[in-house]
Amino acid sequence: MVDQRPLVRMGVSALLRGAGIDVVAEATGPRAAIAAARDVHPDVVLMSLAITGMAGADAVRLVTAEWGGAHVLLLAATDDSELLYAVAAGACGALVADAPAQEIVAAIRAAAEGDSFFSPPIAGELMRRLGLLGDGGAPEMTARELEVLELLARGWDNARIAAALYLSRGTIKHHISTILTKLDVENRIQAAVRASQHGLIGR
Repeated sequence: MVDQRPLVRMGVSALLRGAGIDVVAEATGPRAAIAAARDVHPDVVLMSLAITGMAGADAVRLVTAEWGGAHVLLLAATDDSELLYAVAAGACGALVADAPAQEIVAAIRAAAEGDSFFSPPIAGELMRRLGLLGDGGAPEMTARELEVLELLARGWDNARIAAALYLSRGTIKHHISTILTKLDVENRIQAAVRASQHGLIGR
């Protein structure tokens, strides 16, 4: 957990421990987080964008560059000017700062599995801000990939998509990887925007 405010760190850490998630370190900023990560090797770094002394995108790049095994999940306000840049820098998801407990827990577990997770208000704001118009036409998608893409764009996680389509989570992960490659994007929210712009899904 990375936040310069002690009460925020204590509160979120207590919440996660109560849900059975190990909190292996707390840090006041990205450089302190890296120092801790070298010792404890975290799966997920939950980092507030309200950190001081460094832009959010730079903080994400610093953490992911120094400790590539960790997935960075952000706590942010929907109107945070750094949010889009931090996601583009490699964050795997973002939660509103006052997200309910169950959403924070679900996001941490999704990130640990290598999945993306965005609070609905943040997903909507990112879709509004992102300008991802491609120069070419729509990429070719199989019928199954279009099914996965439609559910992905609704904000469903891999487990829910797998259950809906009666497929394994590994198969869904493979389909999503292929979809991201075909759309030439890096994450699920970008895929949803690009797919909408190409008319592959409804807006």
